[in-house]
Amino acid sequence: MKKKMVAVMLVLGLTSVARASFLISVDGVVNPPDTSIEIGPSEHVQLGIHTDGQEHKEQLWLICEGSGMLQGPGVFNPNIDWSVAISTLYTLGDGSGICEWLADPGYTEGYPDVTSAIYPEMAPSYAGNLPAGMLIDQIPLLCTGYGDVVISFVRGDLEVVFDTQIIHQTPEPMPMGLLALGGLTLLRRRR
Repeated sequence: MKKKMVAVMLVLGLTSVARASFLISVDGVVNPPDTSIEIGPSEHVQLGIHTDGQEHKEQLWLICEGSGMLQGPGVFNPNIDWSVAISTLYTLGDGSGICEWLADPGYTEGYPDVTSAIYPEMAPSYAGNLPAGMLIDQIPLLCTGYGDVVISFVRGDLEVVFDTQIIHQTPEPMPMGLLALGGLTLLRRRR
């Protein structure tokens, strides 16, 4: 009896996870491998949110952590008949307290380094599944320093992560060259 219960719970769990599949795109590439996304500081990339056409009933968040900042709320797919389609950008220290709430360890332990977040309010005027493809596009992300930027698309209660992308920031060659030159100068002075 216990084995049957476990099997039913596993099937229901997998069904609920598969019910709403959202993916993040980076510069038009849907769900790129994390190892392929490398940019320098002060460079921009365009993010997007895509779906496979499953039913959508949850509130959603696009969360940016690390040395990057979302710069705008993005553009909803104009081919979808939305009754409500509002996307709001929140940044750390903007006075709304949203990013501070997302980073609060009393609420969640998952997003302590949040710098900005987008809350896309999507209420289609029809019931049922969302159309497959792009939902929101042209979300600008500015890389503000060295280190990785983690972009997560999560359910409103922050319990389910639909997709995560890691953007690796590579140092620009000029500062690295200057550091090497300075190191060589110091070595020469020692001798």
